[in-house]
Amino acid sequence: MAPLSKRQQANAVAVLRAGGVVVYPTETAYGIGCDARDGVAVRELYRIKGREKKKPLAVIAADLAMVKRFFQLDSAALLLAKQDWPGPLTMVLATRDVRMQKALGRKQIGVRVSSHPVAAALSKALGAPIVSTSANASGGKNCYSVSAVQRSLGSAVSGVAVLDGGALPPRKPSTLVVFRRGVPVVLRQGSVRIGT
Repeated sequence: MAPLSKRQQANAVAVLRAGGVVVYPTETAYGIGCDARDGVAVRELYRIKGREKKKPLAVIAADLAMVKRFFQLDSAALLLAKQDWPGPLTMVLATRDVRMQKALGRKQIGVRVSSHPVAAALSKALGAPIVSTSANASGGKNCYSVSAVQRSLGSAVSGVAVLDGGALPPRKPSTLVVFRRGVPVVLRQGSVRIGT
């Protein structure tokens, strides 16, 4: 599969800016997302996945500088960020962005800096974090190809912008960490090992 062109990525960013939903490759599996500050787009994403609204959504930021703009990082979080980003580490942090709080329905949000160039480029071009949840029907298996995404989501994915990055190697999901009294606690063990 040829690398995604700048035009394809620019078209996807235009979709995000217009309040649309995009399927895109990440370093773990195919993700589906939207502008994390757009409540209407977030509701559409929940509908496409058939996901319960009480289940939280995580986001991808372009780089550490963007995370610092949108989230609060204490010394423990900053240490992990410098050690394991970009990569499959999601940290639950408090966002200072009111629009994101309203759109995602919470202040504490999982965020990672993706090592996949397409995922990072989408966030960078948008100038804000993008929602990143697995591009499959809620409760389904992760998808490592666009054809698998289409099988999983069925007709719900029609009208969604899809960036085909080819077949991805199956990988574990990101490691999910929350901080309790400044100590990282692993909620989901992925490919990044914490404290071992």
